[in-house]
Amino acid sequence: MNQIEISIISPCFLFLTLVFVAFFGWLFAVKMFSLGDRFWRISNFVNLSLACLGLLGLVKDSRQVFYEREYYKCQMRIESVYRWRMMSNLNEGLYCRDFIETEYSPSNLNMLQEDYNLTCQWIRQYKEYFHKCYSNQDLINADSLIYPQLHNSDPILDNYFKDMQQCVIDYNSDILELREYKQGLQPSTFELIYIIFAPLFLAVSLGWEFVKFFAKR
Repeated sequence: MNQIEISIISPCFLFLTLVFVAFFGWLFAVKMFSLGDRFWRISNFVNLSLACLGLLGLVKDSRQVFYEREYYKCQMRIESVYRWRMMSNLNEGLYCRDFIETEYSPSNLNMLQEDYNLTCQWIRQYKEYFHKCYSNQDLINADSLIYPQLHNSDPILDNYFKDMQQCVIDYNSDILELREYKQGLQPSTFELIYIIFAPLFLAVSLGWEFVKFFAKR
């Protein structure tokens, strides 16, 4: 850091700024010159403006604390909920199976086998894509997902794909929320400059309050 940056974040520098404004303000505005009411009204307006700027700069710190809290809460929710909900639903062993026909088999066994084969192919096709999106916390392109046309021979598969569709919707919603909080943690260049000078604004404003105090005596 250069000397200017070190000075701005130094409590001693801010305190000396307060004393400097208070002393020279008292010296010129009270001791040496007798200034009129118009001057004091204008100076009060400028002083209040500086105080407001300083307070608004402190609000950014509070906002960042809350955004950071919500960001990590959302991140933990994504890592815990979807690790089980999404990744476990992509377990090939649950759906990649062959049925053996017996005398007790249902009449629609062939359609059932075909539906499970389609489900197995779908899982193998998108498993890596889902895992990549989850690992990188990227949005899932729901429009790119092509769900198989089932014969509706098994309600388990029907509920499975309904749950996966809702899972994608919920996941994308949480990722958008996570990005919103992440963006709130990264102030713009203007905000950074504003935050840096906010304590200086408050120091000047408080220093002038001492000048007003001395002037009223």
